[in-house]
Amino acid sequence: MRRMHAPLAPCAQLTLDALDAGLSVGDGEISLADPLLRPEEVARLLSVKPSWVYEKVRAGELPCLHVGRHLRFTRAMVERWLAGQR
Repeated sequence: MRRMHAPLAPCAQLTLDALDAGLSVGDGEISLADPLLRPEEVARLLSVKPSWVYEKVRAGELPCLHVGRHLRFTRAMVERWLAGQR
């Protein structure tokens, strides 16, 4: 039996055209100079399970980017979010 997931909260849509044009998401600029992080990498940075990252994204609490159907994050995004958790 296939497990159904709740839909993810809206994330910024990231396209190659948007990157070429210098996409602005929230307060920060997105640049390919910094690598995009996968949910597993963000989980490792925060010392949590990947499922926790997905839960926070689904709840709209953790900002993310959609690259096609994939979730991605920038380190700056995660650091800004973390600073706001104090």
